[in-house]
Amino acid sequence: MKRKKLSSLFLLLIIPFYGYAELPKLSYKLYGFVENQISINSRRNVETVGISFNIMPYPEKPDANGKDLNAVSSAELLAINSRVGLDVSGLELFKSKISAKIEADFAGAGTSYYVLRLRRAFIDMNWEKIQLLVGQDWHPMSICVMPASLELNGGAPFNPFNRSPQVNFKYKMGNWKWTAAALYEMQFCSDGPAGKNAIYMRDAIMPDFFLGADNACEHFRWGIGADVKMIAPRTQSTVQTVDGPKTYVVDENLTTLSYMAYGQYEKDKLSIKAKAIFGQNLTDMTMVGMYGVSSRDEATGKQEYAGFNIATAWLNVVYGKSWKVGLYAGYTANLGTNKDLIADTPVYGYGYVENQIIDQMYRIMPQITYSRQNWKIGMEAGITTAGYGTLDIETGKAKDVKNVTGFRGLLALSYSF
Repeated sequence: MKRKKLSSLFLLLIIPFYGYAELPKLSYKLYGFVENQISINSRRNVETVGISFNIMPYPEKPDANGKDLNAVSSAELLAINSRVGLDVSGLELFKSKISAKIEADFAGAGTSYYVLRLRRAFIDMNWEKIQLLVGQDWHPMSICVMPASLELNGGAPFNPFNRSPQVNFKYKMGNWKWTAAALYEMQFCSDGPAGKNAIYMRDAIMPDFFLGADNACEHFRWGIGADVKMIAPRTQSTVQTVDGPKTYVVDENLTTLSYMAYGQYEKDKLSIKAKAIFGQNLTDMTMVGMYGVSSRDEATGKQEYAGFNIATAWLNVVYGKSWKVGLYAGYTANLGTNKDLIADTPVYGYGYVENQIIDQMYRIMPQITYSRQNWKIGMEAGITTAGYGTLDIETGKAKDVKNVTGFRGLLALSYSF
C-alpha cells in the first residue's frame, strides 16, 4: 500500500515538467561491425595499437656489422577494430531534439591483451539552426573530411586522428555551418617529460579551442579552421647545485596554433577529398608535430619551448559503387622552428625518433574494395618514405638526411550490423 502511494506521489511531481503529456518513447538503435585485418610490414614502424595503427617507419639503426636493426618484417591478424555502438533518440526538451550515443571498440591496449575502449559518448541537442554536443567525439579537425581508408589510422599521420571530451557548438546559416569547440585531452595526448599524457593540458587549465566554417552545396564541400592549444610541460624542476639537488616550482607553458583547409567533391561514383594543415605540437592529433627547449633559467631550471612548424597535405580519390578503387597520397614536411633550440635537450612528439629528426615524409597507398549488403572485403598496399637526419638546433631542421622506405599491405574482411 505504501509503495502505491509513493508511486502516485512521484507521478504527481513529474507530470508538470512534461505538461501533463505522456512520457517520451525513446528509440534505440544498436549498430557496429565485426572486422578482421591482417597487416604485413617490411620494416618496423612507429605504431600505437600493435602493427594495425601505423604512423611512420623507424629510421635506420645500424648494428655492429652495419646492418639495419629496424629492417625487420612483421605480420599480424587482429579483430580489435570490431565496433559496437548504441544510438538513443526520442526526447524533446527546451524546444530541441535530444539524442545520445555511446560507442566502443577493442583497441585499448592492456598489459598483455587488448581491452574494451570508449570511442564516443555524447549528448546531442538540436534546434532549427543550433546544435550543441557535449561529450567525447571526433575532434573537428579530424571529422570535417576523412579519407576512405581500410587502415585503422584513418589516414594518420597526414590526417588528424583524435577523439576528445568536448563542448561543441554549431550554428547553421544557409549553406554555412560555423563550429566553435573547447576540448580536453584524454586518450589522444600531447607528448612531454612524462611521455604522452593528458596531464600537460590539465595543468595548463585552458582547453584546446577550435573555430571553423564549413560550406556545403550539391556536390561540393569546403571549409577552413583554426586551433589554439596550450600545455604545461612541467610544474617543477630539479637543479643540481654544489649543495646537492634542489627542486623549484616552475610556471611553464607552450601555446601553439594550427590552421586547416579542406575540400570535397562527390558525384555518382566519384569521390575526391583533400586537406592541408599547417601547425605545431600535433602529436595529440596523431600527426608529426614536435617541440623542444629554446631557453632555460640556470637558477631554477625553468624552461621555454619552441614548436616545430609542420606542413601536411593529403589527397584521396575513390571511384566505384560495389567495386571501388581508390588512391590515398599524403605528404608532410618539417619546416623547422622560429627559435634556436638548446643542444642536448629533449625533443618531444611524433617525428623525433631514436635521436633523429624527421625532414619530410610521403605515403602512396592504392586501395580496392568489394561490398555487398553488409559484407565487405578490401585490400590496401603501398609505401611510406621518411627522411631522417641530425637536428640543426639553429633552424630545427634535419641535416644529413637519409631516406627509409617501408612497404605495408593490409587485407580486411568485415560484416556490419
